[in-house]
Amino acid sequence: MDTNKKYIKMEMIEELALNYVNSTWITFPEEAVKKAFKAGAEIVQKWISIEDESPQYYQSVLADNGEYKAVVARVSDGNDEYYSICGTDIIMSPDPIKWRPIELK
Repeated sequence: MDTNKKYIKMEMIEELALNYVNSTWITFPEEAVKKAFKAGAEIVQKWISIEDESPQYYQSVLADNGEYKAVVARVSDGNDEYYSICGTDIIMSPDPIKWRPIELK
């Protein structure tokens, strides 16, 4: 199994869960581990609506504006708020409609 792929399919998540069950000395119910792995995978793939919650200022996040996705940071110049594409002076336009963290803490 190639775990270095850009996207991990649900079948791969189930296989990873089963590999974990078989590799540990602790006995876990196989179905419980599969459910836990799936729940974790869903959390890290979840998009957050900008209407529901905005990212913190200056935090790098993956944003989607419906036309393209980019790593951006929410910034403010004191008057206006915008999303700057990280590593550039380009402002994401149109504004993002959803985002997700790059790192889980």
